[in-house]
Amino acid sequence: MRACWIVVVLLAIASACSSEPLGKTPPDSGTTASGAYPAGPYGTEVGKVVENGAFRGHKGGLATPRETFDLASYYAMRNEGKRYMVLNVAAFWCSPCKEEAKEMQSRIVPNYGPKGVAFLTIVLEDAARKPATDANVDLWIQTYGLTYPVANDDDGYVTQFFDKSAMPLNMIIDLQTMKIVTKVVGADLPRITGDLDRLLGG
Repeated sequence: MRACWIVVVLLAIASACSSEPLGKTPPDSGTTASGAYPAGPYGTEVGKVVENGAFRGHKGGLATPRETFDLASYYAMRNEGKRYMVLNVAAFWCSPCKEEAKEMQSRIVPNYGPKGVAFLTIVLEDAARKPATDANVDLWIQTYGLTYPVANDDDGYVTQFFDKSAMPLNMIIDLQTMKIVTKVVGADLPRITGDLDRLLGG
């Protein structure tokens, strides 16, 4: 009988010491499946680590579900053979952005995706320069037949990197470090592809 009481007391102590149910891990927004997201200090210029940011959109065209994903999920892609990401920011009122969308889908993504480059387009504003909605993202994808990740940015995360009146923005980010390698404000896709060629060795 005494042994039973000892067991009961020990179980009560163990329960009191545990603040989380068994098998549950406290959430950690800074950790990915492949390790912790790179620490700061964060910055917005070449050579600086970009802070993690979250977006909502489609990862593979309209046939895929709308979901929320972040830059930490791109950082995790380094373990899948991805070496760099191109972060592209566009708007409906921006004519060069529309030309870039065509180029991204027809030439750039098919050419550089298999070489270890991941892509993300953020549709920032509609034709009236208002924040882009889910419907705007869907229309952008549909208009240009995009099959790579496209999202909107409710928090205005990308506006820290440039003056949004000078659309588009394109950045190359090293997925090993999440540091900005190239930052181009304004229409200059040849600069992006040239730097990708250099980084990828041809």
